[in-house]
Amino acid sequence: MHRVSVALLLGAMSVWAGSDHCPVYPHSQFPPEFARSQKDAAPEVLVSSLGEPGDIRFAQGSNNFIDDFIFGKMAAAGVQPAPLTTDAEFLRRLSLDVTGRIPQPEQVEAFLADGRADKRSFLIDSLVGSEAFIDNWTFYYANFFEVTGRYYNLIGIPGRNLFHSYLRDFVARDRSYQEIATELITATGDSHTSGPPNFLIRASQQGDPI
Repeated sequence: MHRVSVALLLGAMSVWAGSDHCPVYPHSQFPPEFARSQKDAAPEVLVSSLGEPGDIRFAQGSNNFIDDFIFGKMAAAGVQPAPLTTDAEFLRRLSLDVTGRIPQPEQVEAFLADGRADKRSFLIDSLVGSEAFIDNWTFYYANFFEVTGRYYNLIGIPGRNLFHSYLRDFVARDRSYQEIATELITATGDSHTSGPPNFLIRASQQGDPI
């Protein structure tokens, strides 16, 4: 699913919290490259830039299998982890990455004043799936699939709007890549009454060579 991309990003921050939307996968289901022993997965490994025991600890424990993989690779390579961001830095970076926008002043004030230890996890949960999140990732996929109407292009304004709405629904309902890929590749019908056919004709052009 497309939220896996966001999970990869946030996993690197070592702040993802377990929830119904981020299940804990059993180790038996890990791909081979993720398979590591419980000892290797321990987030308390002491590492220095030379890979020898030092005085630097991973600043926060692992929350999911993505963290396990990242921290394990760092420990194995002897990579010294960077310090955690400040709350202000975290809020700005997360807002830009997930919603494409900087946080509003009242969001900044409320987050900085929040004394909960797990407030970063709550912030992630509040942004992923929000209207701003849907807007941002719809825009991303619309650029990726070139959702536009062009001179001499068979995608007219009605088709463009339908394709945009189709992708927005994909993001909003967190539909799987498998479903969307199947629907786009096998699409049939009138591109001015259905969104998916616009994928197949988006590069078709009348007249001059492309």
